[in-house]
Amino acid sequence: NRWIYETQCNVLGWMLAYLNPEKMSGKLIQRAVDTFRNLQPGSKSRRVALQEKVLNGTLRK
Repeated sequence: NRWIYETQCNVLGWMLAYLNPEKMSGKLIQRAVDTFRNLQPGSKSRRVALQEKVLNGTLRK
């Protein structure tokens, strides 16, 4: 479910921001969260899932 995925990303983002308050601004925290989530099985972003389908030749039109 996309809502659960987004909620988990937000929780991770806030945890990272709490640990790194000087880096809260900018996209560094979001990038770290995205990278972490994309490494977890079954939690890939839509962009990464699409890229994998294109590379595997399994993208349906």
